[in-house]
Amino acid sequence: MEQVFTSTRTLRIAGRQAIAVPTVRGSRVEVTGGRAWLTIERDERDFVLPSGGVFDCDIDGLLVIEMLDEGTLTVAVSSSAPDASSGSRSRFIGRVSAAWHLAPEAICQS
Repeated sequence: MEQVFTSTRTLRIAGRQAIAVPTVRGSRVEVTGGRAWLTIERDERDFVLPSGGVFDCDIDGLLVIEMLDEGTLTVAVSSSAPDASSGSRSRFIGRVSAAWHLAPEAICQS
């Protein structure tokens, strides 16, 4: 079955800049230029993605992305969260939509 995404955004971020984006299990981050460091709140793992690298989120949480070099990335929010029947997925998608609206202001110097 092909993955379906409810929201996809491509962002251009300067090197050494960071952004925090709420994400949901099944969402995807693809670095399309530069290199990025990723971490998810309450998760011990860190990831460094080169240009062309893809990260599929396996937990819900706040995703922090820092571009190590100036570059672009695409963040796609999954439409198939495991708890879709509970209604929490739609609430989460609403929070993600609000974050997308604020994304340019959320970019901060790290």
